[in-house]
Order: sequence, then structure tokens, then C-alpha cells
Amino acid sequence: MFGTQHLASAQVIKRYNLFPESQALLIVSSSKDGITSDRIPFSQVEHLEYIQGGESHKFEIVAVFKNGDRLLLQGADRSLKSEVQDMAEKTDLIVKQVNNKKGP
Repeated sequence: MFGTQHLASAQVIKRYNLFPESQALLIVSSSKDGITSDRIPFSQVEHLEYIQGGESHKFEIVAVFKNGDRLLLQGADRSLKSEVQDMAEKTDLIVKQVNNKKGP
């Protein structure tokens, strides 16, 4: 299992977990109203993107779905290369490198 957590708003915390054993992405949302979860099979994931120079972080890991939707799984100001390599090895999902880095 691989997990990341995002503060989606002041009221909701979302956690994304990749489960290689069940071939699924589990999204757990927690708020003052309770906990909800969604399960997305890997068969709906086209590929993962490892982005340098992302929209909200210096480095991002994004799941790209077959319907064109995109979901930020993890973002940081430090390299996430080891995390994305680990995800690729354990899930068999394809990883595409995207370089949006500006400057030298």
C-alpha cells in the first residue's frame, strides 16, 4: 500500500492509497460529517505521470484515467522519484515523465 494525504479544504482531508494486492486506488475522505471512500480499479487508470514543475508543487505524481480525468496523488517541493518508481514496480502501472520545469 502507498498512501498520501491532502488537505482538500479546511473541512475535508483526503487520503489516496494504491493497493497493488487488490489492483485498486482507494480514496478516503474524512470530514466533520464522517468518513467516505471510493475505490477505483487500476483498469481505469491509463498511466501515472511524474511531473517536474507541476501546477501546485515542484514535483507531482498524477494518476491519469482513461476518461481523461486527472488526480493529484502526491505533491512536494522535493523529488518524488523513489516514490513513483516504487509505485510503478509494485502496481505495473506505466509512468510517464513530464518536464514543465522552467529555466536552466
